[in-house]
Amino acid sequence: MAAGTAQAVARARGRLRSLDKRLTDQLNRHAEGRTLRPEFRAATDALVRERRLADDDLHSQQQRASAQASEVERRKHFERQVELMRNNWEQLSFDSRQSTLRELVEKIVVRDDGITTVLRG
Repeated sequence: MAAGTAQAVARARGRLRSLDKRLTDQLNRHAEGRTLRPEFRAATDALVRERRLADDDLHSQQQRASAQASEVERRKHFERQVELMRNNWEQLSFDSRQSTLRELVEKIVVRDDGITTVLRG
């Protein structure tokens, strides 16, 4: 997980903890009779809305972190496949060569003046 994304996830979790504490404090004040019902309702409605937004933000940050981790894994797999081709081409079976090339090559463009190979990475 990238440092920026990890910090964003930590901030979102901290915000949720803070909102949960504020909501608990509101509930305790009301239970002790220190707030009137309309005041309690307005305060808790606002906190619940803010908590939903914070929860959505945390979910988005976690999805972003997961996507980054997947991208890192995809790149590592690509690099391993390139190394496999470089170091073991002669020892690979035809099927292994073919599947490795299919994983690495996005497309091959053939023109009158030459051939261009476009890799996926």
